[in-house]
Amino acid sequence: MGSDGAELNPDDILWAPGIDYVAGWREAKNAAEALATALLTAWPDAEDVTAVAQSAADGSGLVQLHIPPSTARALAALVRGSAAGRGGQRSAS
Repeated sequence: MGSDGAELNPDDILWAPGIDYVAGWREAKNAAEALATALLTAWPDAEDVTAVAQSAADGSGLVQLHIPPSTARALAALVRGSAAGRGGQRSAS
């Protein structure tokens, strides 16, 4: 598993004046790297998971996970187990 190492490409974005897209993307990149590290620590078989940093239209950062369905089911079970261990569980959206 890892975070997408691609750098921000200014030619791929429709820029709006006054919005700091790079700050949002940088925050998302740091979060993607933290998520990748945490998932690999908790679940060494997560090598087929990629966390991708992006910037939204309003400049906020986004982290997108790219995972196969079998890995998504395993990750969901891991999260449910963690939630149950804390005594709470939220319903899926």
